[in-house]
Amino acid sequence: GLPADAHPGRTLADVLPPRLAAEVEPVYREVLGTGVPVLDREVRSVTARGQERVWLASHFPVRDPSGEGLGVNTVV
Repeated sequence: GLPADAHPGRTLADVLPPRLAAEVEPVYREVLGTGVPVLDREVRSVTARGQERVWLASHFPVRDPSGEGLGVNTVV
């Protein structure tokens, strides 16, 4: 529910519901640790209205020009 410009500098727990943040944080750590993208990972969540949502997410390492890891870019 936050605009894209509100995300930089925040943790997953700041921008995602707790259960969802706990589910995707290990994926972010994997991408940061290995430098290898994680593609087409299914993510499930239940909205405040009780509706189940299913997303397909791909997570890519973000590097500076020298190759140093800066973070993770996720496409959902």
